[in-house]
Amino acid sequence: MPYFHVRGVAVVEIAIVHEARIPPKSCRALLREARKIGLKAHYIPIKYISVEIGEKTGLYVGSKELDINGILLRGLGFSVNNETYISRVTILKVLENLGVRIMNPVNSLLNARNKFYTLFIAKKLGINVPNTMLTEDIMFAYNYIDKMGEITLKPIVGSRGFGLSRFSDKDTAFQAMRALLEYNLPLMVQKYLVNPLRDMRIFVIGDRVVASMYRLAPSGGWKANIAQGGTGVKYDPDPEVINLALKITRALNLDYAGVDVIESGGRYFLLEVNASADFDELSRVTRKNIAREIVMYFKEILKK
Repeated sequence: MPYFHVRGVAVVEIAIVHEARIPPKSCRALLREARKIGLKAHYIPIKYISVEIGEKTGLYVGSKELDINGILLRGLGFSVNNETYISRVTILKVLENLGVRIMNPVNSLLNARNKFYTLFIAKKLGINVPNTMLTEDIMFAYNYIDKMGEITLKPIVGSRGFGLSRFSDKDTAFQAMRALLEYNLPLMVQKYLVNPLRDMRIFVIGDRVVASMYRLAPSGGWKANIAQGGTGVKYDPDPEVINLALKITRALNLDYAGVDVIESGGRYFLLEVNASADFDELSRVTRKNIAREIVMYFKEILKK
């Protein structure tokens, strides 16, 4: 088993890392299951991790030196400024360089967080994706909407459907785009795909699809995200959907992922890939212990 040794002090074997000061439900489940299978696991808010370089190289949590095999990374932060984001990424990359195995790997997580880049990679693999455009040129975007008809404006980085807006009138969309640009935010414009008001969440761990569900939009709504009031229903994916999910997960070099797919016009389209996907509703719907599946797979990785 690879081992990162800092000044001879062993504190934990793995760390589950998230932004929140108090571990959210998914992190508590991962902690519980990690300890059940014999891993020594601690929860660490990402802001408390420090790295020292100079005469010696050390990893700290608060004032304590830390000795770990791996980090199960559950996010970099929901809304942080650019310097904090770069700082967190830098610390994690230093840890990887020093031999700490991070799940998901930092570069893989960054690529998956970038919704547009994920779609670009998928398109190169021959996976169907919605027509999508990324720009800071508002007139280019305005004319693009004219061609696409009904569209959505999406944040390039985000989750749970927050910030996702739908427009059928290009001038209303223009006002929203102007507001985004006033805050120096790029414009990611995507053709709205007519669908049965549901999408599919496919959960991949390693080279397996371990659980899947439909996410149904609430009555009167169009977003199927669980955080937006959506409801999960068990779903058995067909081979095409399984192949799509495994292909994009491998291409992004992710250890595990929540792959979101939508059906429109008789075809399947990739919407996005979540590198630190929640699994509470999926576990409830499928009666599968996804937290245990994740930590078991991480344990196997650390043995290699």
